[in-house]
Amino acid sequence: MPDPVAAVEHSIAMGWTGVFDPPAPRAIPPPGPEPDLDAIFAAIRAKRQSGGHPP
Repeated sequence: MPDPVAAVEHSIAMGWTGVFDPPAPRAIPPPGPEPDLDAIFAAIRAKRQSGGHPP
């Protein structure tokens, strides 16, 4: 175990009776591109004007 004290503290905090390593921190993925809201709303308006329903 890389850090036995952290493992014990984590196990106690989780209410576990065994000793387990704390989970590794997860990487946060970068945000995706911003949606083109003008195009989305234009498509919804066009769909409504043609009598259809938006998706």
